[in-house]
Amino acid sequence: MLILLLYIGSVGADWDYLKTRLNNSYQWETAVQDAIGMDISLKEAIKTGYLYIVHYPLLDDVPTKNETSPVHGRKLMKAVSPIALFASKPSRNKKQPNQLVPFAIQMGHTKDSDVATPNDGDKWLLAKQTVQVADFVYAGSVEHLLKTHLFIEPICVAMLRHFHSLHPLHQLLKFHCRGVSGTNKFNINNLTGRNSTSDLLFAVGYPGGYQLLRRSFEASSWDDADFVKNIKRRGMNNNNKVPYYPYRDDGLLIYKSIKNMVCNYVHFFYRKSCQVESDPELQAFANEVSAEGNTPPDGGKGMIKGFPSSIKTRRQLVDMLTPLIWTTSAQHSAINYPSNYYGSYTPNMPTKLYHDSRVNDDNFDLFNLPGKRTAAVQVALGMNLASLRYDRLLDYSDELQHINASKIVKRHSQRLNGYTATVIESRNRKRYQERHLTYPYLVPGWITNSIHT
Repeated sequence: MLILLLYIGSVGADWDYLKTRLNNSYQWETAVQDAIGMDISLKEAIKTGYLYIVHYPLLDDVPTKNETSPVHGRKLMKAVSPIALFASKPSRNKKQPNQLVPFAIQMGHTKDSDVATPNDGDKWLLAKQTVQVADFVYAGSVEHLLKTHLFIEPICVAMLRHFHSLHPLHQLLKFHCRGVSGTNKFNINNLTGRNSTSDLLFAVGYPGGYQLLRRSFEASSWDDADFVKNIKRRGMNNNNKVPYYPYRDDGLLIYKSIKNMVCNYVHFFYRKSCQVESDPELQAFANEVSAEGNTPPDGGKGMIKGFPSSIKTRRQLVDMLTPLIWTTSAQHSAINYPSNYYGSYTPNMPTKLYHDSRVNDDNFDLFNLPGKRTAAVQVALGMNLASLRYDRLLDYSDELQHINASKIVKRHSQRLNGYTATVIESRNRKRYQERHLTYPYLVPGWITNSIHT
């Protein structure tokens, strides 16, 4: 969710901005040439789309909680905002695709931060673990908690408040809202409050995590939920330079499937755009959800910036419903379920790191990892979040009241679990043969309708 094309232009991460953060004394051009394997200037490498970046500006200067242990002088490492740079490396065999490889990690967002490369042995491993620590807290707090759970809850509350139970949009959305409010209500304090799971797990603790959420909310808008816009805005739609990106490739298939279903559904119940504009329940719903809604008494209560405060055409309605259903289903599945298989193993993705008297500061050792209690909590969190699937995407056609609505959803469900599933499973077999990780998180049969974990 964070990787960006480095650009001198209009999408991705701005090179001029990045230069204000990078260590001036490091030979970036030489590092780029070594990584790509050709004699090319830094500017030319950027212009031709060879360079990519992962960084965490929302983590800049977020405080670290105070935690020390007398055993072996173990002291919590400061939470930092690292910058990882990647190169799209061409293969020597021109028939083989480019490979995205990390070539430098700056251990902070300020110019005096140290830089590590793959040639630096244990220091490089420490740098990679530092990125994993930052990525875990960002993914859990921002992409998972804020942009799925917390973004969707006011929408689902407003849906229940404004749509009659037989309204066609209530009939559709109730399956994508199932479990959201209950999950948030009963788990939010256990996850994010004082002395909570995240307070124990992450170096930023409760105060830093709260600050991260506030910053994220202020920087976020409904546009973030649009999968296609998000991929393009990050400059990640270049299949030649980044050929292995399963979230993008499989996500595009799923997003199109959802949009096709939504388009058919909307066009059946709203024969003309004037029927959309004259639907009082729909307009009251949009007015409450949108931060720009201004009609009393409910206008703006949902506080979601960029969400339309009124919906006047069928196209606008489709453009609102598609990212909504995408977020509750495929996006949440892609963000949530890897937390078990990928994020529960502490040596792969630690939640924090420690200084230890048995390890030199520039090296990495198992002694830098959290202790067994933290590791146990990490495993328990991953299993609680990612071991339950209550339903699967578009499985509710037989429960819809209107026979034509049932037919529309059933037709698209069959295509999703037939043709689309076959394509994605074929891709995963090819990924495995090419020695990449497979990507099960957007296989249709594993995608849930709603955010119920």
